[in-house]
Amino acid sequence: MRGGFIGFLVGIAAASAMAADSEPVPLELTKAQRDFFEAKIRPVLVEHCHRCHSAGAKKVEADFLLDTREGVRKGGKSGRDAVIPGDPAGSLLLEAIRQTNPDLQMPPKSKLPESVIADVEAWIAMGAPDPRDGVSKLPRELAAESHWAFQPLTKAEIPAISDPNWPSDRIDHFLLAKLDEAGLKP
Repeated sequence: MRGGFIGFLVGIAAASAMAADSEPVPLELTKAQRDFFEAKIRPVLVEHCHRCHSAGAKKVEADFLLDTREGVRKGGKSGRDAVIPGDPAGSLLLEAIRQTNPDLQMPPKSKLPESVIADVEAWIAMGAPDPRDGVSKLPRELAAESHWAFQPLTKAEIPAISDPNWPSDRIDHFLLAKLDEAGLKP
């Protein structure tokens, strides 16, 4: 009986760990939430933030992406969540745009109007509804994914060679083919 209970607990822990790593469930937004985001939040992000905080930026500042829902919530190098849905006071994004912290003032050139800051605060308080989906990836992460070392293995065709008696192993066929291309002899 005791072993069965321990097995049950291990199963629950494993299921919880897998659920934590899974993709978040897409949010069903009301029309009012979607309209609020599209009218009040997205334009501010595009106009004042995307130049430095989007996958399209030349250099992503602080590893902080604001072009997806995941990026907005995850935050950047600070390690703090940028937006905590329902908790404006705990959200780093609001602290940054209020410019109350001298080490964290966004946007850096000029403070946003108070009405915009109030809109962002209201958006976070209502749960930060965001219709955007997709995974936030930094340009260097995208480049790493396309690197040859991360590509799936494929079976290469054995190349034609000038001397079928020279190779002692399959890899030697590839070596001799390159030597043949360069006009060299083994």
